[in-house]
Amino acid sequence: MKYSFAAVVALVLSATSTIAAPGKSCEQGRRAIPLFRIYNDASKDHVYTTNAQETYRSPGYASQSSPGRVWMSQEVDTIPLYRLYNSEGTDHLYTTNSTEREDSIAHNGYTDEGVAAYIYPSPYCNSIPLYRAYDSKGADHFYSTDRQEIVQFADRTGAFMEDIVGYIMQPANH
Repeated sequence: MKYSFAAVVALVLSATSTIAAPGKSCEQGRRAIPLFRIYNDASKDHVYTTNAQETYRSPGYASQSSPGRVWMSQEVDTIPLYRLYNSEGTDHLYTTNSTEREDSIAHNGYTDEGVAAYIYPSPYCNSIPLYRAYDSKGADHFYSTDRQEIVQFADRTGAFMEDIVGYIMQPANH
């Protein structure tokens, strides 16, 4: 999905409410684990994983900052974040949308790599939005919880903003 700058601003502004619903606990946020980001400059591919071993066992990939924390298993009010891979374009795609997942597998050359993590579908318990941009020239999906970083990526690569994929907990150092 392509969005204009005005639409991105509207998405950002709508993502500011992160309180828990009445009667719900935010305790599960303490059990969230880091979502690591690694990048291969030669293939222009960003990979997001909860597996620390994958971050240093992937040849040609270098660690980057963690966008935040997620869950390895289903928690109350979380949904799967699917991980897909397209070897032709050397691109990893992450989505919570099962229709997009099925379409990407059936029509766009992606293979299913399972569930990468579990995240919130909407703001909840001080979660922050996970933004997605796509650089069609480099065939690279990029994800960040930092609005400035996602805009800089789009400006630098010519990528277009797609959507908020879901909501994750802030990195542990915040």
